[in-house]
Amino acid sequence: MRKARRKERDGDQNAGDTKLYLEENVLERKLPDADLKAIVDLPPGLDYNEWLASHTLALFEHVNLVYGTISEFCTTSGCPDMTGPGTSSPQ
Repeated sequence: MRKARRKERDGDQNAGDTKLYLEENVLERKLPDADLKAIVDLPPGLDYNEWLASHTLALFEHVNLVYGTISEFCTTSGCPDMTGPGTSSPQ
């Protein structure tokens, strides 16, 4: 007997749920006009290794969220190459 994956189990219940991350106002959100270097500078009195570790973990978590979102819609059969806008797949 095969155990059902979560998407298969919850598929019927969540069919009508809206995904907030696909709402137009979220998709159009942009970075504010700010000095990005000032945002990521090491604050005074903070250990560099602690700062680096916390930002490395935060980056990993954000990349993981983005990948999780993409992997819901992009499968190996639907889009075999993950490319950005304006780039073409190697022939």
